[in-house]
Amino acid sequence: MTNITAKMAHSKESVELMCITQYNTFEFGKKIALLVISAALIVFGVVAQVSTSISLVCIMIGCFMLTGRNTVAKSRADAVIKQLGGQLPVFNYSFGPTKFSFNPDTEPVSYTSFSRLAEDSDYLYMFLQNRAAFMVQKNTVSGGSVNDLKELIARKTNLTWKQPVTFLNFSLKNLSNRDDSFQGPRL
Repeated sequence: MTNITAKMAHSKESVELMCITQYNTFEFGKKIALLVISAALIVFGVVAQVSTSISLVCIMIGCFMLTGRNTVAKSRADAVIKQLGGQLPVFNYSFGPTKFSFNPDTEPVSYTSFSRLAEDSDYLYMFLQNRAAFMVQKNTVSGGSVNDLKELIARKTNLTWKQPVTFLNFSLKNLSNRDDSFQGPRL
């Protein structure tokens, strides 16, 4: 079997997208809690028999929380970019039969190190023990198809590919599967 290869040239947007996907995958329950709290504040501000100033403050805080759903993930992305000194990495992935490497100078990584697999229309995300994520641009896969790569990784990890959790595909099962050992994004 020949190695499947792919590339990932990170940009500010890709780092932000990775952080949002990682946050949604591991901490979506926090997003739901913020949504419930913000809705409660808005409802309280509208229907409660309190002074106008208290009502307005509750409505403003609720609206601010409602519109800032991805603020935590975006601030993490900014921290990652700052930590890298603005020098965003370019990865050259090589997926072999038992391990994969992300740069020629690094030690290969075992597929069993992955804790979750996710994909969207443009990228594959391979989460490494909740500490880091490898992101693959689907349109750079060579030596096989994207489906070949997904099948190889799924077979070697015994994991299934899932869509990142969003409000459109959210279920209570997502909350029960959450992992509190998330330590933030790393490239």
